[in-house]
Amino acid sequence: MLRSLCSWSSLAYLAFACSAWAQYLDIEEVAVSDYEGGLGLPASFEFTAGQKVYLSFRIAGMGQADAKAALRYEVNYVDCEGRQVVPTIAANLRRAMTGRPWNPVVRGAVEIPSAPRSGTHSFRIAVTDEVTKQTVYTSVPFEVRSDFEDPAETLSIVRFRFFRSDYSDTPLPVRPEFQRGNEIWGRFYLTGFRLNEKNEYNLQYGVSLRDTLGRIIFNEPAAASETKSFFYAKTHVPGVINVSLERSIKPGAYLLVISASDVIGNQKTAAEFPFRVGE
Repeated sequence: MLRSLCSWSSLAYLAFACSAWAQYLDIEEVAVSDYEGGLGLPASFEFTAGQKVYLSFRIAGMGQADAKAALRYEVNYVDCEGRQVVPTIAANLRRAMTGRPWNPVVRGAVEIPSAPRSGTHSFRIAVTDEVTKQTVYTSVPFEVRSDFEDPAETLSIVRFRFFRSDYSDTPLPVRPEFQRGNEIWGRFYLTGFRLNEKNEYNLQYGVSLRDTLGRIIFNEPAAASETKSFFYAKTHVPGVINVSLERSIKPGAYLLVISASDVIGNQKTAAEFPFRVGE
């Protein structure tokens, strides 16, 4: 989160200028960086999921009454569609003047969502001088690259990959081969689900195994369910399945089937993923 001098002294400080006071309220020296204290980035730089974006700006030209200055700033982080990503960040700044110019600098950071939309995101800054009643605005763009495709129109299971274990980061090839007694792990994302007015989703999924004749040899219809809400609307929710192969299972080709439902959107979907059991 962004922090003002009032409550987060580690992320904001006062900078005193030796020159004459500016006549008009202004937002100066705005910088977006990928590390704290950075002076800015080239326009081609792209942030990615989970990365922190550091913002800093200086406020100049405020008025004063009864030897006091009073400011208020608001910062909104919005994505490429203009959707607000985090709650509005706001603070009041107050100072008794001592005859020298006051140019407060605000510093802070926000985090890119876990499944962001690719495109130009921005900080929208508004600063109000509560003495002169001036308000100034600026928008600070920055680029975000996402590895996620746009959300599906309807409930879908995407990015499924097989793994040898829960701890493995290396996905297996398409149509992997397992041995009798092995554990099968799979990871995937659900997308295309609906949200309610609180940005809440309600998703459920199950898993089954079928042989080449369509016979079900394992079935867990309620493997997992999840209901959560977020300030920023989720577009992709991760899922994981785990199935232990019986030692008595016959070698051959099989299908792992994931069945998912979106309770809020009244949607259902299923997807099949082939694998083999070796001799």
